[in-house]
Amino acid sequence: MAYQEKGKAHKSGGALSRGPLAGVKVVVLGVAFTAARTGTYLSVFGATTVRVDSHRRPDILRFQGPFPGGNASLSESVWYANVNSNMLGLSLDWTRPSGKAIMDRLLRWADVVIEN
Repeated sequence: MAYQEKGKAHKSGGALSRGPLAGVKVVVLGVAFTAARTGTYLSVFGATTVRVDSHRRPDILRFQGPFPGGNASLSESVWYANVNSNMLGLSLDWTRPSGKAIMDRLLRWADVVIEN
């Protein structure tokens, strides 16, 4: 999973098209392990899960190794990729009007919001 420029979406896997949670829409706003892993579990069971990173404050797991080739980079943390697998992802600066508008739409869209 690569760290994207703000406002650009990425997909780090794909939720199962069928499962007991198919049709459930989840937004994950938390940092570190717990919120992200919960979102991953929900997506494995079919929920459409969107991980929202703050463009101003990247998740601390992005700084945790190991890093392929030993080169530390926000986009290369194996730990972050594992914990945030199987979710759609978006990086926003929600202090700006455009980021806030996107966040508002996501929150209205979601059935579940996870944060920590």
